[in-house]
Amino acid sequence: MPIIGGGRGEREPSRSASAIVAASTESGQHLLKIDGYSGTKDVPTGSHIKSRSFRVGGHRWHICYYPNGCNSTCSDFISIFLKLDLDDHNVNVAHGHGVRARFTFSLLDYGEKKPVPHYTFSAEHTFRDDDRGFRTFIRRDELEKSEHLKHDRFTIRCDLTVAATGEIQTMDLSSQVPGT
Repeated sequence: MPIIGGGRGEREPSRSASAIVAASTESGQHLLKIDGYSGTKDVPTGSHIKSRSFRVGGHRWHICYYPNGCNSTCSDFISIFLKLDLDDHNVNVAHGHGVRARFTFSLLDYGEKKPVPHYTFSAEHTFRDDDRGFRTFIRRDELEKSEHLKHDRFTIRCDLTVAATGEIQTMDLSSQVPGT
């Protein structure tokens, strides 16, 4: 009768390991400082002022600031949107692939140190030839009465995490398994 589990001549079971590695992420932050807020109130509803572009995750982005809302249903609010800049490097993005990103817009306290929790909003979106954000970010009259607007200026922070482009990969981890 054969001996099971520990007899002479028994071989150790073979061991191997692998990993499925999804695309990594890259995070960044952009401060949009509105200096001269009262001068932006003349911008018509539905029109925006574009921030300078900034890079996160190998892509260029900008923020669209609508001082009188992005449309007539939110004309009493400031609307704020994130947009992927489609340039030569993003041709595949425009044709359906998209860039997956998680973003947060926060009104900062006057010292520009901390986000104001009541005016902090997050979303996740696959950007193609579109933008995404918050139509009712803050009511203008609430901002104007708050301590966050001083000397006709305030700051909005955008925290952005972008999934790195690339495919899911598999990796051999056998060399990391004890006894191999």
